[in-house]
Amino acid sequence: MAFRMKTTRLQEAFRKTGLWGKAAAVAVFALVPAAYVFGWGSREITSQAFINAPIVVLRSPIPGRTQLAPRLQVGTAVRPGDTLGVVLADTENARVSGLRTLLADLQTRARTLETEQAALEARIQSRQTELQQLRVDVQLQKSVELAGARAELTVSSSEIARASAEQEQAQQGATRAVALLQAGFISQEGYEKMLREQRVAAAATAVERARLLRAEAALRAAQSGLQLDGPRSLPYVQTRARELGQELVDLRARLQQAQSELAANRTEAGVIEAELQQQREARLASPVHGAVWGVESNTGDSVDHNGAVLRLIDCRAPWVEAFLKESEVEQLRPGQAVRVRSLQSGAQWSGVVETVRAGTGRVSVGQYVVDPPPEVMRRQLPVRVATARIRVNWTTALPVKDFCGAGSSVSVHRAG
Repeated sequence: MAFRMKTTRLQEAFRKTGLWGKAAAVAVFALVPAAYVFGWGSREITSQAFINAPIVVLRSPIPGRTQLAPRLQVGTAVRPGDTLGVVLADTENARVSGLRTLLADLQTRARTLETEQAALEARIQSRQTELQQLRVDVQLQKSVELAGARAELTVSSSEIARASAEQEQAQQGATRAVALLQAGFISQEGYEKMLREQRVAAAATAVERARLLRAEAALRAAQSGLQLDGPRSLPYVQTRARELGQELVDLRARLQQAQSELAANRTEAGVIEAELQQQREARLASPVHGAVWGVESNTGDSVDHNGAVLRLIDCRAPWVEAFLKESEVEQLRPGQAVRVRSLQSGAQWSGVVETVRAGTGRVSVGQYVVDPPPEVMRRQLPVRVATARIRVNWTTALPVKDFCGAGSSVSVHRAG
């Protein structure tokens, strides 16, 4: 009762002095932070977080001097394939000298192969001309030999007819000689002479028959392109034609080999020329969609092989790095849904915790063993920090002109 009376008297005093409205306003402003603490603020896990993104180092493939694209500077938006500059080789590039020497050797070999190819083609043309002439000669010789074989066969046929007639006449004389010897019209010597003539006529007939057989064989040989007389079974023109045919096969094989080697030589020379051109001037192209984060080598600066020229930020997949005490790490677990809020614009996004790594600042990431640095052993890090990587569902693309928000502070809250 006393408390209610005191409250009523206080209200009456406020109304009398006109301070009641001001007190109500102060109460409202006092309740807003309280509501935030018990509402959105009460779900805050950590405000020590920022947006992160990959940094890609664009390196020079050759040693030389950098020549960046006009108006290229930190913050310039880039897309995959954009030409950001070139590297012009200078005399210090030993690879260029080696490629030039190799290319000169290939060109010399190519000229040698071209000369050999031309000589082989000339020899093939000469042998083909000779072979065509020999084929004409072979046909001429074959026709002549056939004509001669037919004439010889005709002569042999006539000779055997004559010898047969003489043999028949001698046989008739021998038959009459027997009757004349018995009648005493001829002597014994005359009879024997007529018998000898009969035997000579029979032998001459046998010789002519053999000649006829040989003439027939010669005709068949001529029809097949062969010859019976001489040291070879084939005429010289035919033997030479076969030799030329085999030589042409060998020459064509050598020509084909030379052509293949020349084609391979030209292909290799083309590859070397392309590489030489790349060694003379190398194009620097952007592999990412993002912005220029840093310029390591300005126009006119010398750069070594594989030396850094530009640093590009990749805006295709930014994420959030959140830091919290190791004693509070149970608030974030891999797979947990969270909300991310920008401290700059107040924009909010949903996200999922991917990894949580303890020992931030106390262990070296990427080493073969986990070895605390000396300052930890000297107990110079009083706070043990864990790092959470959060994959964010960006509802809208982060502006490239602001480096996709990289480095911007955000807070991480429980989802819901």
